[in-house]
Amino acid sequence: MKLFDPLFIFAISLIGVVGGIPYTTRVVSSISNLSKHIIAISVFIQSGILAALSSFIGSYFANKGNFSFSITTLGLSSEVPLVLAIILGFLASLLVNLLDKAMFGEVRKSIPLIQKPEIKEIPLLALYGGIFEEVFARLFILSLFAYLFSPLGQTGLIISVLLSSFIFAIAHLPSVTFLINRSKAMIKRAVLLNSLVGILLGFLFIYFGLFYSIVSHGTFDIVFNLMEYKEKGNRRRQSSGK
Repeated sequence: MKLFDPLFIFAISLIGVVGGIPYTTRVVSSISNLSKHIIAISVFIQSGILAALSSFIGSYFANKGNFSFSITTLGLSSEVPLVLAIILGFLASLLVNLLDKAMFGEVRKSIPLIQKPEIKEIPLLALYGGIFEEVFARLFILSLFAYLFSPLGQTGLIISVLLSSFIFAIAHLPSVTFLINRSKAMIKRAVLLNSLVGILLGFLFIYFGLFYSIVSHGTFDIVFNLMEYKEKGNRRRQSSGK
């Protein structure tokens, strides 16, 4: 039985693509001379192509993989409460925020306020991260590695999670270096923190299914970005002397 229908996965991944357009358009337009319409169209085309490749190629390898889930298209199992994914996403966001402040406190201060999300962008970014990034990083990249390392059994799955998590982190570097800065500390921050999140989401994917990693990732993004939005407000008040 096929667990993943590539057309369905592609359709929902486009929702994620659209979710990321407002934030990207606002930030890129603030540091370039491109019109917002051109930026939005470019983002949709570029991300849409990647979503299509990830959906179809990822579904092919996921359907051949040795995963634990086998109920529906998204691997949703009624035996495992979905609240588990929400709780893990919530706790992971708190942990990553604490690590971020403890290890990269000075680096965080160098992030321009405009790079931090507006309140109305937070749920949209959760769709982008939760759906689009999970289809790319877990369904596509992780499934590909799981297929390649399938002769190694459970060890192969662990290797696949670690490798896909590292690639997931590296995939954030173009936006980090373009929109923020290229300092070694900023790159280290992006790779380390995103890798940690990727490992959690990777294990959720292989043991519970794509839907669980989507929900957990979306929860993580909402909570983490709400904390970033709060910090944005604090920095604005400090700069204005209030």
